[in-house]
Amino acid sequence: MTYFWIFVAMVLLALCGLTPLGVSAGGASRWLSLGPVNIQPMEFAKPALVIYLAYFFARKQDKVQHFSIGFLPPFIVTGALCVLLMAQPDFGGAVFLAGILFFMCMVGGTRLSYLVMAGGVGAWAGWELISSSPYRLKRWTAFLDPFASAQNEGYQLVQSLYAFGSGGLTGSGLGAGKQKLFFLPEAHNDFIMAVAGEELGFIGLSLFFLLLGFFLFRAFRVALRQEDLQDRFTAFGMTLVLALGFVLNLAVVLGTVPPKGVAMPFISYGGSNLVASFLCAGMILNISREGST
Repeated sequence: MTYFWIFVAMVLLALCGLTPLGVSAGGASRWLSLGPVNIQPMEFAKPALVIYLAYFFARKQDKVQHFSIGFLPPFIVTGALCVLLMAQPDFGGAVFLAGILFFMCMVGGTRLSYLVMAGGVGAWAGWELISSSPYRLKRWTAFLDPFASAQNEGYQLVQSLYAFGSGGLTGSGLGAGKQKLFFLPEAHNDFIMAVAGEELGFIGLSLFFLLLGFFLFRAFRVALRQEDLQDRFTAFGMTLVLALGFVLNLAVVLGTVPPKGVAMPFISYGGSNLVASFLCAGMILNISREGST
C-alpha cells in the first residue's frame, strides 16, 4: 500500500497541473473539483511522501549510506512530486516537500555529505526559479523591505505586522480585530495568526505557543518511543508535517521568510489542510496506541 499512496498523490498532482480538470485560482491550478467539493492534492501528498520515506528508510537501513540505494530513490520520488507541483505552479509546496525529505533523510541515516551536496544544488535551483520569475522576485524583494512597497507587493506583510503591533499585551479581544475587515488579505487562511495576534495580544499568543510546544513535544516523544523502525519514522514524519506547517506559517506572518501560502494546521480555513492535519494527528495517535501494547 505504500507505493499505492505515493502513486495516487502523483496522479492527483498531475490532474491538477497538467489537465483541464484542475481548478484555477490566483494564477495557479492547485485544486481538483469533485462535484461540490474542491480538494488540494498537495496537502495529501505530504503524508503520502512521509509514508513512502518511512517505509524506504526502515527497509534500507543496511544500505542507506550507499549513494545509488540510500540516496537516489527518495530524491527521485520527491523530485517527481516537486516537478508536478511546479507545473501548477506551486513553488512553496515543492519547498515544503523538499523540507520533509531533508529531515527524513537526516533521521534515516543518509550521509551528511550527500545532504550538503543536495542542499547546495537545491538552493541554487531555488534561486534560479525565483530570479527567473518576476512574480517570485517581487515577493522576495517585498520580504526584504516590505514598507518600501507597502501599497503593492509588501501590502499583505505590512498589514500583518500592523495587526501584531496593534494587539499589544492583551489584544483587542476576540472578534474585535480590525485588520480582518478587508485590510489584511487572506485573513482567514494563511494570515489567520496575524488576526489572532491582534485579538489575543502577546499573552494570548504566548499561551498558544505553549500549547503548540506541548503538542509537538508529545508527538515527537511518541516517535522516539517506538521500537519498530517504520513506526518511528512514520510518527516522526507526520509530526514533521505539522511542525513545518506551524513554523512556516508563523514565519511568513511575522516576516521572517518570504511570503508563501502555508496554512496553519487545525486553524486556517481550508478543508484539505484540515483533513490532512487530522490524518497526521490520527496516525500519530494510532502509532502511540500500538506502541504501548
